[in-house]
Order: sequence, then structure tokens, then C-alpha cells
Amino acid sequence: MNSLFRKDLSEFKPYEAEESNCSVILNANESFINIGQQLEKQILSTIKEINLNRYPSPTGEKLRSAYGDYSGVDKESIMIGNGSDELISIICNTFVNSGDKVIKFNPDFSMYKIYGVIHGAKVIEYELKDDFSLDIEKYIDFINNEAPKVVFISVPNNPTGGIINKEELLKIVSSVNSIVVIDEAYFEFYGETLINEINKYNNLIVLRTASKIGLAALRLGFLITNSVLLRELYKVKPPYNVNAITQEIGTLLYTNKDLLQANVEAILKEKDLLETALKNLASRFGFNVYPSSTNFILIELKEAKALYEYLESMGVAVRFFGKGRLENCIRVTVGSGVENMVLVKKINDFLGA
Repeated sequence: MNSLFRKDLSEFKPYEAEESNCSVILNANESFINIGQQLEKQILSTIKEINLNRYPSPTGEKLRSAYGDYSGVDKESIMIGNGSDELISIICNTFVNSGDKVIKFNPDFSMYKIYGVIHGAKVIEYELKDDFSLDIEKYIDFINNEAPKVVFISVPNNPTGGIINKEELLKIVSSVNSIVVIDEAYFEFYGETLINEINKYNNLIVLRTASKIGLAALRLGFLITNSVLLRELYKVKPPYNVNAITQEIGTLLYTNKDLLQANVEAILKEKDLLETALKNLASRFGFNVYPSSTNFILIELKEAKALYEYLESMGVAVRFFGKGRLENCIRVTVGSGVENMVLVKKINDFLGA
């Protein structure tokens, strides 16, 4: 049987999402606000109207229209997917042949590498500086020397929370002969976007997601690009890929702009309070708190592994990386005020013991 397996995947390790039994979940960059409760009546009413015996809309016409109104782009520039993950896979399926190069940062979102490898690409990781910053000119030279098919960049960066400003991003896009994918998963917390530039550059793709603002359970993502690239991407997109329930609830979500904005503001308010509390601890105990334009904060301390294990034993789940440049880093999702207070107290208890 082993003779039937792909040899190039023999050493490949799949992504293993953490299952947590902790009471405080701060490890996956989700929203702490249960939008399902906020829109419970509307969601139930919407679901009742779905014909479960029928396939969903193959292109998500209504959802694309709602998201177009929300984001300010033409619905004809939008493709929907099962989270950004499926859209990353579709990008690789469309443009990457076996042996082609794909470039991503290290650190950056791990799924770029995983899908690149699955599709047979040679994935090259460009190391950010020790402070997670980037020399744009050197990076552009690196891309042009390697000549990859696709370049993936998350802005803000996951897991560092850092940014590359719009001017520098456009310089990358305009200076390379590669498809450049800008993953704006955390756009709502940052505010800057390249979404209005898609028709000015023939190699630009923007990704968005609903996961960070309340719909992580439904797995809904958006790809926005020019008509030429979109036509190619539709060649490999599976039919009926996003189910009817997700499409209808997603449409409902994005037609409630005021609610979404209020939720984002609530998350950012809690983030400011958490960031202040963590910086106070950092000044006392001597660890790093990195600036973040997202709904999470990265901290670095030599006791990271022991702190992670302690927090888990206390019922608090955070993300520990434990290798490479992130060996001593922990990523903390912004939780509710109560959850953040629990986290800060437990960190203080551990470091002050």
C-alpha cells in the first residue's frame, strides 16, 4: 500500500489544530463576542427558509453582493470559499505546478507553506529580522532572484501582529513578476487595505475572512482580485463549495454593518486594556510585548514554555510556538474583560512566584 503514497509527502507533518478543554480560550484569534446570540432570531428565521434538499448557490451571488457592499468592491471581483484556507489551496491549484517556487515570511501564517507543499511547490521562507521587521528593498531583490510563482504576505502578520505599510506593499506588488497574495485576515482591526488596488495591478490578490469577527465556526473567506486572475481561479474552484447555511448567515452578518463595527470597537477596547496590563507586567518581569494591529498580542519571554504549561493547568489556553524564532513566544488572543483579567492574574502569579 505504501507504494501508492506520494513520496514527496513521506516526511510531511499535517497541521494539528489544538483541541482545548480550558475554560478561557485565547489561542485561536477568534472573537470573544458570540454573534450567534446577538443575531439569534434572524439566524433561526434565515435557516428555516433554506431548502436543505437543494444545492447552494454555486457562486454565492447574494453573499458576494452583501460583502461587496460591506467592503466597497464590485461583487464580480469576489470569490467565496470555506475560510481563507480553501482559497489559499485554490490559488496554489491555479498557479503552482510541481516544482514551482512559493515564497512566504518566517514567521507567517503556516497554511501558506502547508498548501504549497501539498501542491508540490518548493516553499522558500524569507526570514524577518529579529524584531520581525523587514528590509523592503532586500526582500524585492530576493523575490526577483528566486522568481516564485506566488508570494504570500499576511498584513497584519500572523503571529507577530506587525504591519507593512500600504506604500511598501504596493512597491512589492509592482516590482515583482509573481502573483502577490495579501492576506488581510485582520483588516477590521487594522483598517488599511489594498482591496481598492486590485484593478490597478495584474498580479494582486487580496484575501479576507469572517473568522476573526465572529463566524469562525462557519468557515467563510473571500478572495478579491481582477477579472483576469479571477477567471483563472474559477477554473479550479469546486462547485457548490460554500454551503447554503454559511452563505445565508454570512449575508446576514455583512448586512449588519453597525453591529460588526460595534463588535470590532469592543474588541479593540479590550485589546488596549490587555496590552497596557501586559506592558506593566513586562516592565516588572523583563519580557517583550510586541506591537500589534490585530486582535492578538505576541509576547516573548525565556519562561514561555513553562508559562504556557502553567496557564493550561489553570484553565487558560494560549498559543505556544516553541521552535525557531518563535521558540520563546506566546500569542494571546484578546478575550473578554473577565478572560483578560484571569490571564493577566495568572501570568503575574507565575512570574511573581
